[in-house]
Amino acid sequence: MTTGWGLDYSPDGATLGSGSGDTTVRLWDTAPLKTRYQARREAEALRPDAERLVAKLWREKDDPAAVVEALRDDCELSESLRHAALRAVLRRAQPPEAAAGDRHDAP
Repeated sequence: MTTGWGLDYSPDGATLGSGSGDTTVRLWDTAPLKTRYQARREAEALRPDAERLVAKLWREKDDPAAVVEALRDDCELSESLRHAALRAVLRRAQPPEAAAGDRHDAP
């Protein structure tokens, strides 16, 4: 295993440089991370709306598969809200003991 010696961002934050004990220098594009974190922030902002939508559909349908089908068929939902709602269905359908051990919510 190689020991890392240093990390530094470019002035514009677009690149992360890492230096290792084996004299290797690597440059990392940070755009994918920025996109991923932005998507997580957006998903978190949509979570209350998604939870309300899923609760409403759950009361009407009382079946996770039917709720998922309704979400997929609703052409008026934004893609972001649809994904947030589908994650809400997964959380709601998860057995309580599995949910207790899950500390991280996937985007």
